[in-house]
Amino acid sequence: MWKEIWDWAYSNYIFHALVVAAIFWIVFFPGRLRKAFGKFKKVKAGPLELQTDETIDPNTPCPYKKSRDITFGQLRDVDGKVDKLAVG
Repeated sequence: MWKEIWDWAYSNYIFHALVVAAIFWIVFFPGRLRKAFGKFKKVKAGPLELQTDETIDPNTPCPYKKSRDITFGQLRDVDGKVDKLAVG
């Protein structure tokens, strides 16, 4: 029964219309979405915890400078090795 309903909704583009409507709603009415889900300030799923904090300043520097420097250093090493392979 559910397979037939799903096939009918998919073949008549009802599923697609719902997805487009949801994206439209999220893009053009984000305030209403925030109001509806505003009470959820912290979400915890196993060891992962997500928290919305309105007090974070976007202009603060990255606190993970050491890992950023290590990552960019490794990328530079890979770029150097690729350049050596391309030349020789």
